[in-house]
Amino acid sequence: MSAILGASAVLKARVIPVVCQLIRMPFATFQAPAGKFKVQIHPDTIDTKFTDGDKLSYMPLKLDYRYGESGERIPYVVCLMLEENVQSLELQSQYRRLGCFVLGQENGNEISSLCFGSETREVEII
Repeated sequence: MSAILGASAVLKARVIPVVCQLIRMPFATFQAPAGKFKVQIHPDTIDTKFTDGDKLSYMPLKLDYRYGESGERIPYVVCLMLEENVQSLELQSQYRRLGCFVLGQENGNEISSLCFGSETREVEII
């Protein structure tokens, strides 16, 4: 029997810093450089704890569309929640995945500024 003992991935992606303004599981309100937004969060483990004032980051992964009742396309973006490894000696920034959330346009969020307004850079997910 074999097991994976460790893994990492180096990506070129947008990583956007946020501050947790209000955590009331399963919902969180984040303050990003482009504005404030509220989402339902999905932690990777039940041991992951978030508190008001935590500094995290998120990585927009996938833009997709839902269809409304009248057939209009409603965009949403699946995002990873990340915690920076500040003790990293690597050239690129290292992050640990904490969970994910879906940022939807229907909640009044401006997806283009919240997800695509920053530069891409090389990061390592550990």
